[in-house]
Parts: sequence; C-alpha cells; structure tokens
Amino acid sequence: MSATDKPATLADIRRVLGDIDDVTVAEIAKLKPTIADLDEALMWLSEGDDVPVISGGPQRPVAAAIVDMLAVEEEEAEEQTRT
Repeated sequence: MSATDKPATLADIRRVLGDIDDVTVAEIAKLKPTIADLDEALMWLSEGDDVPVISGGPQRPVAAAIVDMLAVEEEEAEEQTRT
C-alpha cells in the first residue's frame, strides 16, 4: 500500500482541503477517503474548468463525492453573501 492509498485522518482532510468546518470534515471522513482521494478532489476543486475532462470528472468515486459536497457548500456560501 502506497502512502497515498492509506486512509486519511481528520488532520489529513484539513491539511489537504484547507479551511473547512468541522461538520464538513466529519461528513468527508464518513466517506473513508484515502490521501489519493483528497489529492484528486483538491485538483478538481482548485483547477475548475481548466482540468482536462477524463470521462467527465474525477476518476475516484470518493473524490467525486468530496468535490460534489464542497461545491454545494461553496454555492450555499455564495448565496448567503448575496442575501
């Protein structure tokens, strides 16, 4: 097992994904991500539309779930700042 295939800890989630709230960290932890899942999710989140599309999105299902979760949170935060 490579280092990136090891299960991610709560500290890993915060280190890789940055400043996210405790509830979101807990929700991501429930997905049982690996470091590789977190790295892939970060790539997609940080690059947005500039990331080459490979079969429509992230290849790892857990990474895709993380991207979806954080994208929804970002949209909700933007809506709150507009109101």
